[in-house]
Amino acid sequence: MNTAIRISVLSVVMAVYMGWAFRGIEYEIQEAAPALLGFVIAFMLGALIATPIYRLKSGPDAAALERFAFRVWAVTATLVAIGWMVFYARDAAAAGEFRDNVIIGGVIMAVLVTVLNFVLAYALDMGIGYFMPKRRGS
Repeated sequence: MNTAIRISVLSVVMAVYMGWAFRGIEYEIQEAAPALLGFVIAFMLGALIATPIYRLKSGPDAAALERFAFRVWAVTATLVAIGWMVFYARDAAAAGEFRDNVIIGGVIMAVLVTVLNFVLAYALDMGIGYFMPKRRGS
């Protein structure tokens, strides 16, 4: 469950960042909604397809399945992000903040997602530990 939450939150954050930094929002925020939904789906699609196939083929335990899902997401989301950055760097109609300087925008997104990943991992680990049953000392 922790991995699903991390993948979902990180995909949404990456989608919002991609929409603002590379695509741009021209007139109204509602115009960006279809693009944001497309970004989120594109970021999560690789993990959504590969994880059930891996589970059926290998039958791993829960921890191995979570590691596999997160690694697949990390690789496929990175490839999708690079593809979208190249696309919007070549799109003359894109009005994002980093459309003209894709490298700086990509580095900022990588740092943002990495820091957020570790914060989420720590928070979720602490949150799960908080809800575990505790033994009372006599």
